[in-house]
Amino acid sequence: MKRLTRFLLSPFTIITLITAMGAASLMGTFIPQSVDKTPRFLAAWHAANPLLYTVVKRLQLDRIYTSVWFLALIATITCSLSCSLYYQIRRALNAGKSTTDHRPVSQSTNLSCHAAISENTLKRIMRGRGYHHSAAGSSHNHWIFSKNRAGLWGGVVFHLGLLCILLAGLWNASLRQRGLAILTVGETFAGQADRWASTRTGILAKPFKPKFTTRLDKFQPRYWPNGQVKNLHGKVTIVERDGKNTFIPIAVNHPGNINGIKLFLSGDYGYALDLLLNSNSAHPILSHILLTTPARRNDAVAYDMTIPTTTYRLHINFHYNRGKATMLLASPSVGLTVNVSRVPPLNAILLPGQSIVLPLGDTLTFNRVSYWTGIIFAKSYGIPLLYAGFGLCITGAFLMYMLPVKVAYIQIGAARPDQQKETERLQQISISGRTRRYQPLFSQELQEIAAELQKTAPT
Repeated sequence: MKRLTRFLLSPFTIITLITAMGAASLMGTFIPQSVDKTPRFLAAWHAANPLLYTVVKRLQLDRIYTSVWFLALIATITCSLSCSLYYQIRRALNAGKSTTDHRPVSQSTNLSCHAAISENTLKRIMRGRGYHHSAAGSSHNHWIFSKNRAGLWGGVVFHLGLLCILLAGLWNASLRQRGLAILTVGETFAGQADRWASTRTGILAKPFKPKFTTRLDKFQPRYWPNGQVKNLHGKVTIVERDGKNTFIPIAVNHPGNINGIKLFLSGDYGYALDLLLNSNSAHPILSHILLTTPARRNDAVAYDMTIPTTTYRLHINFHYNRGKATMLLASPSVGLTVNVSRVPPLNAILLPGQSIVLPLGDTLTFNRVSYWTGIIFAKSYGIPLLYAGFGLCITGAFLMYMLPVKVAYIQIGAARPDQQKETERLQQISISGRTRRYQPLFSQELQEIAAELQKTAPT
């Protein structure tokens, strides 16, 4: 047990754990996390870097904050901080019982006066400066006064706040649920497992199944004049099991909240095209195509595909504005090149609602175009405990730096025989003190107390 305690309290262990936590946070920033990226992005990353992608998956670096090793890291830091907090509490309790220790004083001031200072006068002067008499260690000629005793608990309160933050992180990492759904405007998502684009849950969490239905009613990007994205905002309708409808505005950094689950935009968006093929078969074929936004304004978005169960190969050039100076869906159009074996390519430009007849007699309709976006569903745990931890950290820092403990020692004794006169009895008063912070200010305060005692003492 002693070895374990020494290990947890070792400076090397603490520095290593803090460094590992910082490195994990940096990796979570630079390495794409599966729940924040679309499947198309992850597939492209896999195709471009197959070895790196495999290593990242094996080490769970694509879901750092719910990985087993990150959970073990938080648990180890929590144990180390708990052990340190235990000894800090013991030290604070022992310091509260006694004001005597062997640390050197920060200031020593001596003065002499012709008459003894009464106990009541001494207490009154010190009480006026916020000091309280400490019975422990005091005697008839040795007085101990303390100030800001609450500051003894500053470090304890601060580290207790850190412990609350770590416990909240441990709780959240174990049970958190987070999922990404890709929706087009007007589409509904009921939380089916096969409809998630990606999910990330804690090792102790159940599968994520929100108990409500979400419909994306509106999505609109806003751009700066230079074409850069200014912000994204949308609106969803939440239909609960009892039939209650709730309309919630959502954005990237401004989530909506329903039954403890937060909904916010992922920041990924693009254009969704619906191409409908009416062939001689009984059922038409609907191709739902998700396109990303172009890198520059007025660029077309290119896409190649084969219509399922057919031999039609399409090359698509989608224009969202038909030459207008906007990146919004002002006047969208689709440029199509249709290839089929033994038939010359067919070129056409379609507006929403228009159709063309393909070489084999089938009809292809540009059915509709809208925006698609990623909506993140997140259920977190321990948030009140996290806020309480931040509050305790602020309180502890205030106690440590704004209310430092001050101890003043006042000793009264007879002067040396060669300083005494026949008609008067001279008395020597020695003032010293200690504090951990702001020692120059404390030294000045001791000098002011000495001056006040000298002024108060009768002659």
